[in-house]
Amino acid sequence: YEDDELVVVNKPFGMVTHTAHGHYGDSLANALYAKYKEQGRAFVFRAINRLDRDTSGAVLVSKDRLSAFKLSRALQNGEIDKKYIAIVRGRLEGEGEITGYICRCGDSIITRRVCSEEESGADYAHTRYKSLFASDKYSVVLATPVTGRTHQLRVHFSSIGHPIVGDTMYGGDGAELDRQALHAVSLRFPLPSNAEPCEIYAPLYGDMLRLCEFIGFDITSHTL
Repeated sequence: YEDDELVVVNKPFGMVTHTAHGHYGDSLANALYAKYKEQGRAFVFRAINRLDRDTSGAVLVSKDRLSAFKLSRALQNGEIDKKYIAIVRGRLEGEGEITGYICRCGDSIITRRVCSEEESGADYAHTRYKSLFASDKYSVVLATPVTGRTHQLRVHFSSIGHPIVGDTMYGGDGAELDRQALHAVSLRFPLPSNAEPCEIYAPLYGDMLRLCEFIGFDITSHTL
């Protein structure tokens, strides 16, 4: 989706959102900058949400400072609704919520863990989920992160004994997929120009679609 104020990109897995050490030329920021440079347009990358390198799906990017301010404020006020499709290990049925605190693992700047409120750096985290499919080996869930902590969904599902398939960092082996089976499938947000609600869906990439087919889940038969 694109208009004069913003663009929503279905980011592929294997691509970082922001330019960082080791990723100076292969980020989503680089890709959009190149796109608009070819059109002769000035562009500053202002991502409102971000995704891990190997999480695919919808990323909302503002094209100017005013819309970035409005969308960032909407995010802080809980007015941007994000939904993810996750394929997890084991049978997970019904609907539920995962709450608690998350902090860094020791001195790591990457990995996170569930912790107590009293521990240093603890941030409250809240996830809602709804099971779309469940078997003894796999479940497909529609997950809504109420808060936006680093690796929140990955840590939360691992903490209840259902690590995300392919997420080797948090207990999900990579036998079926060489990245975590996690996709940001939709964003719902107020348009900066008039505050009207806008909902964008980002189709799953082929690797997750093939895994869904393998486990017997037809995502096209579900309303997300």
